[in-house]
Formats: sequence, C-alpha cells, structure tokens
Amino acid sequence: MNILLTGGAGYIGSHIARLLEDTIHNVIITDLKTDGINLASDYDRLSLLFANNKIDVVIHTAAKKAVGES
Repeated sequence: MNILLTGGAGYIGSHIARLLEDTIHNVIITDLKTDGINLASDYDRLSLLFANNKIDVVIHTAAKKAVGES
C-alpha cells in the first residue's frame, strides 16, 4: 500500500511517519519544509506525484503554525 503523508516533517506528521516506518507500506512524505511542495497551490507537482505513484491512502497533517494561515 502506498501512503501519501502530507506535513510529514511537522510534529504530528513526523510521529505518524515514524510509526509507519516499521510497516510494510511505502510512505511518500511531502512537506513544504523538506521538499518545497505546497499541496494547496502546486497542482502541477501534485499531479505528477499522483501520476508517478499509485496512492492508496492520504494522511493529511499539513498546516501552517497559525490557525488563520491554515
């Protein structure tokens, strides 16, 4: 199973990523801090990500620090 984890470098996302490391699943992590993909606005890169990977599950934890920005 291919899992897309958005916000994987954040507090919650990084803990989820660590838990998923010990599974048989393939985890694809995106985060604005680590790979520069802003999933809310970078449709071309997001489209490529889905075109090049069969994504079975999306775990969305990406957000800005301030609630108003998210």
